[in-house]
This record gives sequence, C-alpha cells and structure tokens, in this order.
Amino acid sequence: MPIPLIPFWQSGRPAWSDWSIPKAITEGYRAHGIVYLCLRRLSANVASVPWLVKQAAISGDETLPDHPAAALLRRPNPWWSFQDIMEVTTLDLNLGGNAYWMILHQGETWELYRLRPDWTKPVGDQRMMVKHYEYTVGAQKIPLPVRDDKNGIAIVHFRLIDPGNDLIGLSPLQAASRVVDTDNAAIDWNKAALDNQARPPGGFTTEGKLDDEQYARIRSQMEKQITGVVNARRPLLMEGGLSWQQHGFSPTDMDFLQGRRWNALEICNIFGVRPEWVGLIEAKFENARQARRMTWEDTIVPFLWDLGSTMDLVLAPLFDDHIFFVTDLSKTPAMTEARNEKIDQAKSLFGMGVPFNTINDELGLGFNPVPGGDVGYLPVTVLPVGGGTQAAGGRAAGAETRVVNLATEGQRAAYWRAFDRRRQGWEGGLAARVRGRFEEEMRAVLQGVEAGQWELDPVITAQEEDWNVLLLATWQAVFEDFGEQAAEAFGMEIPGRGTGPEENREVWDPWPVEAKTFVARTVAEHVVQISEATKLAVRKEIQAALDAAEGTPQIAKRIRALYSGFGRHRSFVIARTEVGGAANYGTHNAASQSGVVGTHTWVSSRDERVRDSHTAIDGQSQPLRTAYSNGCMFPCDPAGPAAEVIQCRCVESFGTGK
Repeated sequence: MPIPLIPFWQSGRPAWSDWSIPKAITEGYRAHGIVYLCLRRLSANVASVPWLVKQAAISGDETLPDHPAAALLRRPNPWWSFQDIMEVTTLDLNLGGNAYWMILHQGETWELYRLRPDWTKPVGDQRMMVKHYEYTVGAQKIPLPVRDDKNGIAIVHFRLIDPGNDLIGLSPLQAASRVVDTDNAAIDWNKAALDNQARPPGGFTTEGKLDDEQYARIRSQMEKQITGVVNARRPLLMEGGLSWQQHGFSPTDMDFLQGRRWNALEICNIFGVRPEWVGLIEAKFENARQARRMTWEDTIVPFLWDLGSTMDLVLAPLFDDHIFFVTDLSKTPAMTEARNEKIDQAKSLFGMGVPFNTINDELGLGFNPVPGGDVGYLPVTVLPVGGGTQAAGGRAAGAETRVVNLATEGQRAAYWRAFDRRRQGWEGGLAARVRGRFEEEMRAVLQGVEAGQWELDPVITAQEEDWNVLLLATWQAVFEDFGEQAAEAFGMEIPGRGTGPEENREVWDPWPVEAKTFVARTVAEHVVQISEATKLAVRKEIQAALDAAEGTPQIAKRIRALYSGFGRHRSFVIARTEVGGAANYGTHNAASQSGVVGTHTWVSSRDERVRDSHTAIDGQSQPLRTAYSNGCMFPCDPAGPAAEVIQCRCVESFGTGK
C-alpha cells in the first residue's frame, strides 16, 4: 500500500485553531475550566459595581438619580437588568474583543439592548472610520447606523484596542488561544491515555513467526484487557519471544501536570486574574485577600474606567445634558480595604499638620473641598500649624506678626511662615471658585459646540465680565485683610477700633483711590490674559479635531478634557498668583501709608521650592518707593516680569530707617 507523506512545510509545526468568537465560546469558555473560572470571576465582579450619573457643578460633581440616563441604567429593557448587561458585556470583550449596545429612544422612552458580537460587523469608510454596522441574523443582513437621532437609534461600541485594526478589538482569549489550544490538546491526550490504561503507544515484536493459534490467543488476551474493566492491569502471558517496543511518550515523559500548571498560570496572567484568587496557588486567607485586591486594582477598575470613557463618549451625548458616568466603588470589598488604608494615611498626614484639602487631592479620597481645609492643624492644640498663641482663624501674636526691622534669620523665617499660612487659606478658597468659573465657562463653550459653532472666541470673551467680578472681589478682600494686619504692625489706627493709647497716629485707609485704580487695571489685564490663553487652547483642540475628521461628540469630549485640566492645575496657578499679588500689595500699600517705613526688604520663600532668582535677592533692601533688582516693586508685583511673578511665594519686610 502507498505510504502517506507529510508535506515538509507542515512537519514539526503545531496546528493552531482558527479562534473565532463561536470557537472562543465552545472551546474556551464552555470547555476550559480555568478560562471559565477567570471570566466568571471578572464578569460577576464587574457587574456588581453600581453606576452613577453625574453632572459637573460649581460646588462639586452632582449626582442625578432621577435623570433619564440613570433610569436607563436601572432598567435597560423589560427582559435584562443592567447587571445582566454588564456581565455579558464583560464576557463579550474578553472572549471576542468587542461588545455592542443598541440604544433605542423615542420621546422619554429609552431602552438598551446587547447585540451579539459574532453577528455584528462594523463597516468602515475610506478613512477607516465606522460608517455603519451590519447585523446578520441567519441569512438576513440588517444595516444599523452609528447614530440616527431621527429614528432614535444609536450603537455603543466597546472594544479592547488592537493596534493592527482600527475597527474591531482584540480579546485576551484570542491572545491566549495557543495556550488554550495546547492545554485542551493535553487534556484530550491524557483522556485517551486513560482510556488506554495510561499505556504509551507501542507494539509487540517477536524474534520468530507466531503460528495462528498463538496469534489468536495473544490477541484475545489483549482485547479482553483493553475492553474489560475486570481484566484491567492484569499481566499478559508472553510467549514465543515476544517483547514490547514503546513508540511514544508516557505521562511522566510528557511532564503532564507541570505543563498544565504553567498553561493555567499563563491564562490567568493574560486575563489579569491573580492565580491565588481562582485557587491555582494554595494561599492563606491574607494572601488570597491581597490577590483579590490586586485583581481589582490592576484589572477590574481600569476595565471599568475603559467602559466609562466609552459611555461618556457615545452614550452621554445622547441625553444632551453634559452628564457623565462614574462607578461607585465605595461598597466593593477590595476597594473598601484600599480606601481604609488611604484613610489611615490621611489621619497620619493630618496629624502632621498637612491641610485636609491637600490630603484629599493627593490621596484621591474623593471628598468635596472643605471650607478652611487649606490650613493645617496640630491635633494637640487645635491651632494652625506654627501658630504659637494664635487662635484658630485669628492672627498670630508676637514675633510672627512682626514685619518691621527683622534682624535675624529666625524672625524672617517666622514672618514668612505666618504670611504664607494666611495666604494659603485664601488660595484654597479662590482655587475652588476659579474651578467653578471654568466649569461655567465650559458649559457655555459646549453649548456652542453642540450648536455647530467652531469659532468659540466670542463665547469665551462673553465670560470675561464674570471673571472680572470674581478677581476684583478677591483682590479687594485680600488687599484689605493683609493691609489691615500690616497696618496694625506699623502702629496705625484702624478705623472702627478707636484711637488706642497713642495719639496723632496715621489712620489706615482700607481702600485708597490709587489702590482702586491699580487693582482695577491689574484685574482687567489678568482677565484678558486668562481669556486669551483659554481661546488659544480651545482653538488648538478644535483644529486637532477637525484635522482628525472628528464629529461633535469627540470635539465635546476634547473640550471637557481640556477644562478638566484647567480645574486641576491652572485654577491653582491663577489662585496663587492673584492672592500673592493682592496680599503683598496690601502689605506694601499699608507701609506706604504708615509714615514710619523707609525701606523694604525681599524675604524669599523659606523652603526648597524657591526659585534661584529669588534666592539671589533674598535680603536685598531698597528705599520704599524703589523697585528691587528683578524689576518688582514688591513680590508678585503684576507689573514685574512674568517669570518673577507667577506662583511667587516670597514676601517683604520693612525698615524704619532710610
């Protein structure tokens, strides 16, 4: 008979399966225990997390439990709960790399359905952007629009990014397919070996030729042993010089158990599940708890963020209310443990005098800013840090309020700390109000975007009046606060407090005409600078979106991200610069009114964050009406060079000499 030949190009090569979504389900999720267990843990835990609908507000993000989007999440459709939707979405993404929701809305009625990913196909255009989706049910192909407001249809497409495909995603199971194939083949091989009583393949050889009677007797013996359980493992009676020749590997040779263990560990790693959590590695309770927490922090929470970003991008704009979706992780055991650890850290830091609002931001505790939370307190005395005999919210006494004729480094350092602590209290309050102002401006800009307006400079210009009101009120309040404190140190009479023990003292004017003029001009200039910087940033985002041929939802997302960055960083820079200028100007103006001050001296920040140019002029004294060598009349002088002014935390002291 002809001998079958194996083509040389296949020789020695493993045969990998074509890993389609149906095959992923039948040969992965349904047939492989570790795959099933990993995905069951992931999908059940993802689905256990509640989702909230929120909207940005000046006082902090506002939860909207009665919003139509929240109602949709509570009851997506008459047959499925949102927990069911999230569970199957997690499975779809991990098995096939893609998950699809279809949103149907007519009037106030909203419904959400899951589309089978193996029946759904995105159809791209020439730019490799999704033009529409094709849903195949049997022989029928149904075109589905990405978004059709007229007919109330929209598709939400979740995908795990495949860098080699712009339209569909890549699943973890597809990346693990060779490992799963290998492990399934190992299981099949072991099952076949057990069916053959764990004998490796082989055959009998004989030195001579058996007669018919010998051959029939030996064959009968072998068949009984193979097919009969009673005869299993009985020894064969060998005769006629018979010997056994092994042709394959035994389970020991295959290192079966160790090979399966490594396959299982690799599958867990690909899915991002700690093996201790699914019982692959024997672990004590504490190790298992840490494994669960690591899986949550490294896999489940980022996965939820990924889902939320897609919901914000596609689902949120359907409601036209600038909403966004967030998960409530406060009641999940693993994240509660992490939060408790952060709270313990917060307690320790607060006990060291770190302000609450700073701790909240650094540790991401998620609380809204607390009024007065920008000042640190010592728990022992419940006094502001470094406050000595200072009462909470009041002014320090003694050396810390001394501003005239500071002779020692200790006096200068104490004065700077007291000034900086008081300034920080104002900075925190203004930063929160600036964030709120940016949020209001963002809403106005987004309304322009949704109306199809790409030239947004007029919208931003219209916000300048509100900016002017905010900054002007801040400058006046800070100017008066620091000016009054300095006037007391200079021995001036404070209106409304009586003349005191001394007569013929200078009377402090809390809001002189020259100050009104200076502040009004400064605020007007700063408002224009803030507005122009915002316009430039918005124009860049709009142009980038147009270059990428993005639509209104993508442009709106860019705007939200831009203003979110303003709220995190830019609002703080603005607050520090404005408060620093107003505080130092109030002190300097009081010195000018005192009639006793002849010189002013630069006192740089007493920490490692001071800029080199300010360290260089630390201690430099000038006649009161003469600017320092860096061009500033006082620290944070709005008329000085920007590099010397922005976020400056230096102060100045004064001398009675000339």
